[in-house]
Amino acid sequence: MLVVDDDHAIVGMMAMLLGTAGYEVMTAYDGPKALQRVAEETPDIVLLDLALPGLSGDEVCRRILNTAETRVVVVTGHKDPADLARYLDLGVDDYLTKPFEPEELLARVRAALRRMTAEAAGFVGFKGVEIHTRRFEVKVNGRPLDLTPLEFRLLAHLVRTGRVVPASGLLRAGWPGGGATTVDALRGPIRHIRAKLAAIGSDLQLENIRGIGYRLA
Repeated sequence: MLVVDDDHAIVGMMAMLLGTAGYEVMTAYDGPKALQRVAEETPDIVLLDLALPGLSGDEVCRRILNTAETRVVVVTGHKDPADLARYLDLGVDDYLTKPFEPEELLARVRAALRRMTAEAAGFVGFKGVEIHTRRFEVKVNGRPLDLTPLEFRLLAHLVRTGRVVPASGLLRAGWPGGGATTVDALRGPIRHIRAKLAAIGSDLQLENIRGIGYRLA
């Protein structure tokens, strides 16, 4: 696990917490060193502050996500919804806002590791939804849900993240080769997913978070 922040005190605190919990921890204090660590060690998770010297945190994040099988959890002091949406739009796995409680940090790390393990096995789940990505099968509370390939990709992405997904992220997940660039393209398949969930008696809601994206609740 790699902790990246230009604040040495925060890095030391996080490294101590994670090390005490049994995780192997590496550290970096600027963008270039973070990328070097990822290239050399390929950590499972990078806990990344985006306010970094040497190279912008956004660019560090993009390079990590484009070149390594590594999850990124942004650790930030920003709480503005627009900023948080931007972090998610980068493709990060999760975010944690400062200041945070020690147990919250450890819980976010455990959740990210569970998602990694499940996806490696071709399975993702969330609140009664079971998706077998290799078999293209979906069950909700044990009942099969018949989806089109586009609907499958959108629901799988929402289940995989387990949080608010920006509309741009859903567009990339639904149309990985491009072909859809506006949020209007999401309305039809989202409406169909909602109808199919209701038809099998599921109380799972696919909520629209105005100005940001969608989430399951």
